[in-house]
Amino acid sequence: MANATKKATKRKAAPAPAKKHAPVGAPPSVVRALATSMPPWLRPVPAVKPRTSEPPLVGDALPALFRVGFPHIRFAADDDGTIDPAPATAEIFTGGWMLPQLLRPRGVWARLARAYAGNVLTLSSDPRRRGLTPEAKQAIADPRPIEPEAVPGLVRRLMTEPGTLRNRELTEDFVYALEALCGPEPVAGAIVDVLESPPPGTALPQMKPLVDDVALALGFVRLRLTPAKQKALDARLRAVVASGSKRYPIPRLRLTAFLDTAHPPRGAVVPDVLHTTDVPAILAGMKAFRPDAYPLDLLDPRLVFLAGADAIPLYLEKLPAYERCLHPNVAPVQLRAFVDAIAPFRDPRVTAWLQALEAHAIVGTDAKAWLATR
Repeated sequence: MANATKKATKRKAAPAPAKKHAPVGAPPSVVRALATSMPPWLRPVPAVKPRTSEPPLVGDALPALFRVGFPHIRFAADDDGTIDPAPATAEIFTGGWMLPQLLRPRGVWARLARAYAGNVLTLSSDPRRRGLTPEAKQAIADPRPIEPEAVPGLVRRLMTEPGTLRNRELTEDFVYALEALCGPEPVAGAIVDVLESPPPGTALPQMKPLVDDVALALGFVRLRLTPAKQKALDARLRAVVASGSKRYPIPRLRLTAFLDTAHPPRGAVVPDVLHTTDVPAILAGMKAFRPDAYPLDLLDPRLVFLAGADAIPLYLEKLPAYERCLHPNVAPVQLRAFVDAIAPFRDPRVTAWLQALEAHAIVGTDAKAWLATR
Protein backbone atom coordinates (compact mmCIF):
# COMPACT_ATOMS: atom_id res chain seq x y z
CA MET A 1 0.00 0.00 0.00
CA ALA A 2 2.76 2.38 0.94
CA ASN A 3 4.52 1.78 -2.37
CA ALA A 4 1.27 2.26 -4.29
CA THR A 5 0.72 5.56 -2.50
CA LYS A 6 4.20 6.72 -3.41
CA LYS A 7 3.66 5.82 -7.06
CA ALA A 8 0.36 7.67 -7.12
CA THR A 9 2.02 10.68 -5.58
CA LYS A 10 4.67 10.64 -8.26
CA ARG A 11 2.07 10.41 -11.01
CA LYS A 12 0.18 13.40 -9.60
CA ALA A 13 3.24 15.59 -9.08
CA ALA A 14 2.80 18.98 -10.72
CA PRO A 15 4.88 19.60 -13.86
CA ALA A 16 7.58 22.27 -13.86
CA PRO A 17 6.00 25.70 -14.32
CA ALA A 18 6.02 26.88 -17.92
CA LYS A 19 7.47 30.23 -18.85
CA LYS A 20 4.86 32.94 -18.96
CA HIS A 21 3.79 34.84 -22.03
CA ALA A 22 3.40 38.60 -22.02
CA PRO A 23 0.04 39.33 -20.41
CA VAL A 24 -2.81 40.31 -22.70
CA GLY A 25 -4.68 42.01 -19.89
CA ALA A 26 -3.59 44.96 -17.80
CA PRO A 27 0.15 44.77 -17.01
CA PRO A 28 1.49 46.04 -13.69
CA SER A 29 1.28 49.84 -13.63
CA VAL A 30 4.64 51.11 -14.82
CA VAL A 31 3.46 54.67 -14.22
CA ARG A 32 2.66 53.93 -10.59
CA ALA A 33 6.04 52.24 -10.15
CA LEU A 34 7.73 55.39 -11.44
CA ALA A 35 5.62 57.50 -9.08
CA THR A 36 6.84 55.61 -6.03
CA SER A 37 10.42 54.50 -6.72
CA MET A 38 13.46 54.57 -8.98
CA PRO A 39 13.18 51.12 -10.62
CA PRO A 40 16.40 49.37 -11.69
CA TRP A 41 15.35 49.51 -15.35
CA LEU A 42 15.05 53.32 -15.32
CA ARG A 43 17.93 54.73 -17.31
CA PRO A 44 19.22 58.30 -16.80
CA VAL A 45 17.57 61.01 -18.90
CA PRO A 46 18.86 64.50 -19.78
CA ALA A 47 18.28 67.15 -17.13
CA VAL A 48 15.81 69.74 -18.44
CA LYS A 49 14.91 72.92 -16.55
CA PRO A 50 11.29 72.88 -15.29
CA ARG A 51 8.79 75.26 -16.86
CA THR A 52 7.23 77.84 -14.55
CA SER A 53 3.74 76.54 -15.45
CA GLU A 54 4.66 72.88 -15.00
CA PRO A 55 1.98 71.03 -13.01
CA PRO A 56 3.32 69.18 -9.93
CA LEU A 57 3.65 65.41 -10.24
CA VAL A 58 3.94 62.58 -7.75
CA GLY A 59 7.44 61.21 -7.10
CA ASP A 60 10.91 62.16 -8.32
CA ALA A 61 11.19 60.21 -11.58
CA LEU A 62 8.05 61.34 -13.42
CA PRO A 63 8.79 65.11 -13.59
CA ALA A 64 12.15 64.47 -15.26
CA LEU A 65 10.63 61.90 -17.61
CA PHE A 66 7.74 64.15 -18.67
CA ARG A 67 10.24 66.86 -19.63
CA VAL A 68 11.84 64.47 -22.13
CA GLY A 69 8.67 63.08 -23.70
CA PHE A 70 6.98 60.66 -21.29
CA PRO A 71 4.93 58.53 -21.95
CA HIS A 72 6.43 58.37 -25.45
CA ILE A 73 9.34 56.28 -24.28
CA ARG A 74 10.05 52.60 -23.64
CA PHE A 75 12.10 50.88 -20.93
CA ALA A 76 14.09 47.66 -21.26
CA ALA A 77 14.36 45.25 -18.36
CA ASP A 78 17.03 42.58 -18.15
CA ASP A 79 15.86 39.14 -19.23
CA ASP A 80 15.36 37.19 -16.00
CA GLY A 81 13.93 33.97 -17.42
CA THR A 82 10.37 34.49 -16.20
CA ILE A 83 9.11 35.39 -19.68
CA ASP A 84 9.90 33.43 -22.83
CA PRO A 85 10.66 36.29 -25.27
CA ALA A 86 9.78 34.49 -28.51
CA PRO A 87 6.11 33.63 -27.76
CA ALA A 88 5.74 36.91 -25.87
CA THR A 89 6.81 38.79 -29.01
CA ALA A 90 4.58 36.71 -31.28
CA GLU A 91 1.63 37.50 -29.02
CA ILE A 92 2.18 41.23 -29.54
CA PHE A 93 1.53 40.75 -33.27
CA THR A 94 -1.15 38.03 -33.16
CA GLY A 95 -2.82 38.22 -29.74
CA GLY A 96 -5.35 40.94 -30.46
CA TRP A 97 -5.56 44.53 -29.31
CA MET A 98 -3.60 45.66 -26.27
CA LEU A 99 -2.45 48.98 -24.91
CA PRO A 100 1.18 49.93 -25.53
CA GLN A 101 3.39 48.60 -22.73
CA LEU A 102 6.22 50.86 -21.62
CA LEU A 103 8.35 48.11 -20.07
CA ARG A 104 9.38 44.82 -21.68
CA PRO A 105 12.45 42.56 -21.48
CA ARG A 106 15.34 43.37 -23.80
CA GLY A 107 14.82 40.11 -25.67
CA VAL A 108 11.23 41.03 -26.51
CA TRP A 109 12.14 44.53 -27.71
CA ALA A 110 14.92 43.16 -29.95
CA ARG A 111 12.65 40.57 -31.51
CA LEU A 112 9.84 43.09 -32.01
CA ALA A 113 12.15 45.53 -33.79
CA ARG A 114 13.62 42.89 -36.11
CA ALA A 115 10.22 41.47 -37.01
CA TYR A 116 8.36 44.78 -37.41
CA ALA A 117 10.95 46.14 -39.84
CA GLY A 118 9.79 43.57 -42.38
CA ASN A 119 6.62 41.72 -43.33
CA VAL A 120 5.00 40.50 -40.13
CA LEU A 121 1.72 38.84 -41.10
CA THR A 122 0.53 36.65 -43.95
CA LEU A 123 -2.59 38.22 -45.43
CA SER A 124 -5.17 35.79 -46.78
CA SER A 125 -8.93 35.44 -47.15
CA ASP A 126 -8.46 31.95 -45.75
CA PRO A 127 -8.22 32.18 -41.93
CA ARG A 128 -6.12 28.99 -41.87
CA ARG A 129 -3.38 30.73 -43.82
CA ARG A 130 -3.20 33.88 -41.73
CA GLY A 131 -0.46 34.31 -39.18
CA LEU A 132 3.18 35.24 -38.88
CA THR A 133 5.26 35.13 -42.05
CA PRO A 134 8.28 32.80 -42.19
CA GLU A 135 10.42 35.97 -42.15
CA ALA A 136 8.77 37.20 -38.95
CA LYS A 137 9.10 33.77 -37.32
CA GLN A 138 12.81 33.79 -38.12
CA ALA A 139 13.22 37.29 -36.66
CA ILE A 140 11.33 36.33 -33.50
CA ALA A 141 13.46 33.21 -33.07
CA ASP A 142 16.69 35.25 -33.27
CA PRO A 143 18.08 35.55 -29.71
CA ARG A 144 20.84 38.04 -30.49
CA PRO A 145 20.79 41.54 -29.01
CA ILE A 146 20.54 44.50 -31.39
CA GLU A 147 23.76 46.51 -31.60
CA PRO A 148 23.85 50.22 -32.61
CA GLU A 149 25.37 49.44 -36.00
CA ALA A 150 22.25 47.42 -36.91
CA VAL A 151 19.88 50.34 -36.30
CA PRO A 152 20.27 52.14 -39.68
CA GLY A 153 19.41 49.01 -41.64
CA LEU A 154 16.31 48.25 -39.60
CA VAL A 155 15.07 51.85 -39.76
CA ARG A 156 15.68 52.15 -43.49
CA ARG A 157 13.85 48.93 -44.21
CA LEU A 158 10.84 50.00 -42.17
CA MET A 159 10.69 53.43 -43.82
CA THR A 160 11.21 52.30 -47.43
CA GLU A 161 9.51 48.90 -47.82
CA PRO A 162 5.74 48.44 -47.40
CA GLY A 163 4.89 45.94 -44.69
CA THR A 164 1.85 43.82 -43.96
CA LEU A 165 1.27 45.19 -40.44
CA ARG A 166 1.61 48.89 -39.73
CA ASN A 167 -0.03 51.03 -37.04
CA ARG A 168 0.95 53.97 -34.87
CA GLU A 169 1.28 52.02 -31.63
CA LEU A 170 3.63 49.40 -33.07
CA THR A 171 5.63 52.00 -35.00
CA GLU A 172 6.22 53.92 -31.78
CA ASP A 173 7.15 50.63 -30.09
CA PHE A 174 9.69 49.96 -32.86
CA VAL A 175 11.38 53.36 -32.60
CA TYR A 176 11.44 53.53 -28.80
CA ALA A 177 12.51 49.88 -28.51
CA LEU A 178 15.59 50.62 -30.61
CA GLU A 179 16.22 53.67 -28.44
CA ALA A 180 15.87 51.63 -25.24
CA LEU A 181 18.38 49.10 -26.57
CA CYS A 182 20.88 51.38 -28.34
CA GLY A 183 20.30 54.95 -27.16
CA PRO A 184 18.62 57.95 -28.83
CA GLU A 185 21.49 59.13 -31.05
CA PRO A 186 21.74 56.20 -33.51
CA VAL A 187 17.95 56.02 -33.80
CA ALA A 188 17.45 59.73 -34.50
CA GLY A 189 20.35 59.74 -36.94
CA ALA A 190 19.04 56.71 -38.83
CA ILE A 191 15.60 58.26 -39.29
CA VAL A 192 17.00 61.54 -40.62
CA ASP A 193 19.35 59.63 -42.94
CA VAL A 194 16.29 58.14 -44.67
CA LEU A 195 14.51 61.50 -44.90
CA GLU A 196 17.65 63.06 -46.44
CA SER A 197 18.31 60.16 -48.83
CA PRO A 198 15.06 58.30 -49.58
CA PRO A 199 15.05 55.42 -52.05
CA PRO A 200 14.73 56.14 -55.78
CA GLY A 201 11.32 56.11 -57.37
CA THR A 202 7.99 57.30 -56.06
CA ALA A 203 6.93 55.94 -52.69
CA LEU A 204 3.68 53.98 -52.47
CA PRO A 205 0.75 55.91 -50.93
CA GLN A 206 0.56 53.60 -47.91
CA MET A 207 4.02 54.72 -46.82
CA LYS A 208 2.77 58.20 -45.81
CA PRO A 209 1.00 57.26 -42.54
CA LEU A 210 3.94 55.06 -41.57
CA VAL A 211 6.46 57.87 -42.14
CA ASP A 212 4.20 60.31 -40.26
CA ASP A 213 4.19 57.95 -37.29
CA VAL A 214 7.98 57.58 -37.39
CA ALA A 215 8.26 61.37 -37.38
CA LEU A 216 5.93 61.56 -34.37
CA ALA A 217 8.26 59.21 -32.49
CA LEU A 218 11.35 61.10 -33.68
CA GLY A 219 10.04 64.24 -31.99
CA PHE A 220 10.23 62.48 -28.62
CA VAL A 221 13.54 60.70 -29.22
CA ARG A 222 14.93 64.16 -30.04
CA LEU A 223 14.11 65.34 -26.51
CA ARG A 224 16.41 62.67 -25.10
CA LEU A 225 19.46 63.89 -27.06
CA THR A 226 22.08 66.16 -25.53
CA PRO A 227 21.57 69.87 -26.37
CA ALA A 228 24.42 69.81 -28.87
CA LYS A 229 23.12 66.69 -30.64
CA GLN A 230 19.60 68.12 -30.64
CA LYS A 231 20.81 71.34 -32.27
CA ALA A 232 22.63 69.40 -34.99
CA LEU A 233 19.59 67.22 -35.63
CA ASP A 234 17.29 70.25 -35.89
CA ALA A 235 19.53 71.82 -38.52
CA ARG A 236 19.30 68.67 -40.65
CA LEU A 237 15.53 68.46 -40.20
CA ARG A 238 14.97 72.10 -41.16
CA ALA A 239 16.86 71.43 -44.38
CA VAL A 240 14.64 68.40 -45.04
CA VAL A 241 11.49 70.46 -44.48
CA ALA A 242 12.75 73.20 -46.78
CA SER A 243 13.95 71.10 -49.68
CA GLY A 244 13.19 67.45 -49.09
CA SER A 245 12.23 64.89 -51.72
CA LYS A 246 9.03 65.36 -53.71
CA ARG A 247 8.80 61.61 -54.43
CA TYR A 248 8.96 60.51 -50.79
CA PRO A 249 6.31 61.53 -48.22
CA ILE A 250 8.41 63.93 -46.15
CA PRO A 251 6.38 64.48 -42.93
CA ARG A 252 6.65 68.25 -43.01
CA LEU A 253 3.68 68.88 -40.71
CA ARG A 254 4.97 66.50 -38.04
CA LEU A 255 8.52 67.84 -38.24
CA THR A 256 7.34 71.44 -38.06
CA ALA A 257 5.23 70.58 -35.00
CA PHE A 258 8.30 69.93 -32.85
CA LEU A 259 10.75 72.27 -34.58
CA ASP A 260 8.47 75.28 -33.97
CA THR A 261 6.72 74.53 -30.68
CA ALA A 262 5.22 78.02 -30.32
CA HIS A 263 3.01 77.67 -33.40
CA PRO A 264 1.11 74.42 -34.02
CA PRO A 265 0.98 73.84 -37.78
CA ARG A 266 -2.27 74.38 -39.63
CA GLY A 267 -4.18 71.13 -39.85
CA ALA A 268 -2.65 69.87 -36.60
CA VAL A 269 -4.39 67.02 -34.79
CA VAL A 270 -3.81 65.70 -31.27
CA PRO A 271 -0.42 64.05 -31.98
CA ASP A 272 0.85 67.30 -33.49
CA VAL A 273 0.25 69.35 -30.33
CA LEU A 274 2.22 67.01 -28.05
CA HIS A 275 5.18 69.39 -28.23
CA THR A 276 3.56 72.80 -28.47
CA THR A 277 3.81 75.57 -25.90
CA ASP A 278 0.57 77.05 -27.27
CA VAL A 279 -1.68 76.22 -24.31
CA PRO A 280 -4.89 77.56 -25.92
CA ALA A 281 -4.34 75.19 -28.85
CA ILE A 282 -4.09 72.19 -26.51
CA LEU A 283 -7.13 73.22 -24.48
CA ALA A 284 -9.18 73.79 -27.64
CA GLY A 285 -8.20 70.33 -28.88
CA MET A 286 -9.17 68.73 -25.57
CA LYS A 287 -12.55 70.49 -25.51
CA ALA A 288 -13.35 69.29 -29.02
CA PHE A 289 -12.00 65.77 -28.56
CA ARG A 290 -14.52 62.94 -28.92
CA PRO A 291 -13.56 59.85 -26.90
CA ASP A 292 -15.01 57.53 -29.54
CA ALA A 293 -12.81 59.00 -32.29
CA TYR A 294 -9.38 57.75 -31.21
CA PRO A 295 -9.31 56.77 -27.52
CA LEU A 296 -5.54 56.46 -27.24
CA ASP A 297 -5.15 60.20 -27.83
CA LEU A 298 -7.15 60.88 -24.70
CA LEU A 299 -4.91 58.53 -22.71
CA ASP A 300 -1.90 60.78 -23.32
CA PRO A 301 -1.08 62.63 -20.07
CA ARG A 302 1.37 64.79 -22.01
CA LEU A 303 -1.57 67.01 -22.94
CA VAL A 304 -2.14 67.76 -19.26
CA PHE A 305 1.57 68.21 -18.58
CA LEU A 306 1.91 70.78 -21.37
CA ALA A 307 -1.33 72.67 -20.76
CA GLY A 308 -1.14 72.66 -16.97
CA ALA A 309 -3.88 73.02 -14.37
CA ASP A 310 -6.54 74.26 -16.80
CA ALA A 311 -6.41 70.92 -18.64
CA ILE A 312 -7.23 68.80 -15.58
CA PRO A 313 -11.01 69.41 -15.47
CA LEU A 314 -11.21 69.00 -19.24
CA TYR A 315 -9.60 65.59 -18.88
CA LEU A 316 -11.63 64.43 -15.89
CA GLU A 317 -14.97 65.34 -17.43
CA LYS A 318 -14.30 62.98 -20.35
CA LEU A 319 -14.47 59.79 -18.27
CA PRO A 320 -18.24 59.14 -18.48
CA ALA A 321 -18.33 59.52 -22.28
CA TYR A 322 -15.10 57.56 -22.59
CA GLU A 323 -16.45 54.70 -20.50
CA ARG A 324 -19.68 54.52 -22.54
CA CYS A 325 -17.89 54.12 -25.85
CA LEU A 326 -15.56 51.29 -24.78
CA HIS A 327 -16.05 47.70 -25.85
CA PRO A 328 -16.44 45.37 -22.85
CA ASN A 329 -13.39 43.37 -23.90
CA VAL A 330 -11.05 46.36 -23.59
CA ALA A 331 -12.85 48.51 -21.02
CA PRO A 332 -10.90 47.27 -17.97
CA VAL A 333 -7.52 47.89 -19.61
CA GLN A 334 -8.41 51.29 -21.06
CA LEU A 335 -10.11 52.54 -17.90
CA ARG A 336 -7.03 51.67 -15.84
CA ALA A 337 -4.92 53.51 -18.42
CA PHE A 338 -7.27 56.52 -18.13
CA VAL A 339 -6.65 56.60 -14.36
CA ASP A 340 -2.89 56.11 -14.79
CA ALA A 341 -2.78 59.04 -17.20
CA ILE A 342 -4.19 61.62 -14.77
CA ALA A 343 -3.46 60.21 -11.29
CA PRO A 344 0.24 61.24 -11.25
CA PHE A 345 -0.72 64.93 -11.20
CA ARG A 346 -0.65 66.27 -7.67
CA ASP A 347 -3.79 68.41 -7.79
CA PRO A 348 -6.70 68.59 -5.28
CA ARG A 349 -9.21 67.98 -8.07
CA VAL A 350 -7.43 64.79 -9.10
CA THR A 351 -7.31 63.63 -5.47
CA ALA A 352 -11.04 64.25 -5.04
CA TRP A 353 -11.74 62.44 -8.33
CA LEU A 354 -9.72 59.40 -7.18
CA GLN A 355 -11.59 59.36 -3.88
CA ALA A 356 -14.87 59.31 -5.77
CA LEU A 357 -13.60 56.36 -7.84
CA GLU A 358 -12.75 54.17 -4.86
CA ALA A 359 -16.11 52.42 -5.19
CA HIS A 360 -15.81 51.96 -8.98
CA ALA A 361 -16.23 48.30 -9.96
CA ILE A 362 -13.26 48.26 -12.34
CA VAL A 363 -10.78 50.94 -11.24
CA GLY A 364 -11.60 51.25 -7.55
CA THR A 365 -8.48 49.29 -6.55
CA ASP A 366 -6.35 51.43 -8.87
CA ALA A 367 -7.77 54.62 -7.37
CA LYS A 368 -6.92 53.42 -3.84
CA ALA A 369 -3.37 52.51 -4.90
CA TRP A 370 -2.86 55.97 -6.39
CA LEU A 371 -4.27 57.68 -3.31
CA ALA A 372 -1.66 55.83 -1.26
CA THR A 373 1.10 57.58 -3.25
CA ARG A 374 -0.04 61.04 -2.12
